[in-house]
This record gives sequence, C-alpha cells and structure tokens, in this order.
Amino acid sequence: MIEVHIDGVRQIPGIDYVTGQNTIQFTTPPGFGLNICISDARGTIANIWGDGHTNFWQLTLDLR
Repeated sequence: MIEVHIDGVRQIPGIDYVTGQNTIQFTTPPGFGLNICISDARGTIANIWGDGHTNFWQLTLDLR
C-alpha cells in the first residue's frame, strides 16, 4: 500500500490524491516548496517538491 505525506502530514487516498500505474494526482496542488514523500512498506520510493500549481506527476515507477 502506498502512503503519501506532504511536509509530514499523511494524505488520504481517494480524497487528497489518487494513483495510477505510474502517476499520482492531487486534488489540490501541493504548495511551493512542500516536500511530497511517497512510500510503501519497503520505505521511501519518491520525494517530490511542490511548485504550487502542479497536481499531476508521471513517475518512472509502478505505484500499484
């Protein structure tokens, strides 16, 4: 299971964000300079920095 935190605050799947095979889309774009940490049971799999207007990222890994 994927967990997403923005500056340490856990986000709720299906409400705050949705994931696809290799995408993540937030309901509201994370603010400029905020750290988006994507992790699973094995640990951190991606860190992204918010830019204040992007809410959709295509990643080079499988988030399912």
